[in-house]
Amino acid sequence: MAAGSFSRRRSVSAIRSSGGFWKGRGIMSDPRTSEVPQSEMWTLAPDRKTIRMKLPELPFEGLAKPLRLYIDFDAETVDAMLSRLSRLRIRMLPPPEQH
Repeated sequence: MAAGSFSRRRSVSAIRSSGGFWKGRGIMSDPRTSEVPQSEMWTLAPDRKTIRMKLPELPFEGLAKPLRLYIDFDAETVDAMLSRLSRLRIRMLPPPEQH
């Protein structure tokens, strides 16, 4: 095992034991997230085959600059997420308003 991988594992363990990057608040409750316009958080790739989600920068002990995280989703994944989120939203409190 390389020395670097051991220290990374210890860092991940420390993060997990401390409650995670956002300490249980969840990413969407982070004030920085709510200030990011949806048009910047979600973008369509030029080839129109993926959607990119840009997460808030994440300060990480030992790094000079915060991590920049991006997640790319293909159409099948977006469809699955929308389906699952729709079902979960129905179960959330308060229920959605009926129009």
